[in-house]
Amino acid sequence: EVLNLEELQAANPWPDLISLEKTTYGTAFEGVRINAKVMPDSVDVAHHPFQAEIDDLVDGILNDRQPELNVFDAEKTMRICMLADQSAEQGGAVIRL
Repeated sequence: EVLNLEELQAANPWPDLISLEKTTYGTAFEGVRINAKVMPDSVDVAHHPFQAEIDDLVDGILNDRQPELNVFDAEKTMRICMLADQSAEQGGAVIRL
């Protein structure tokens, strides 16, 4: 399936914080690089559940099934995290979803 970067960019809910660019891995694998202006303080993610989530995503792709956590759940989680940061910057102001 051909990668449509324009569709991905149009669906990006935070274009001011996250940019997408087409990239090539190795000699033939085309993908998308995600550049975020906001990054976690720690690059040590050994204690994070990312590996299990990635394993589930890959298994879902290989076995044609939805992963336990889908892109819609991930978007909601990201939105809540961004709004929590916004609230903290505003002294704990209530931010509505």
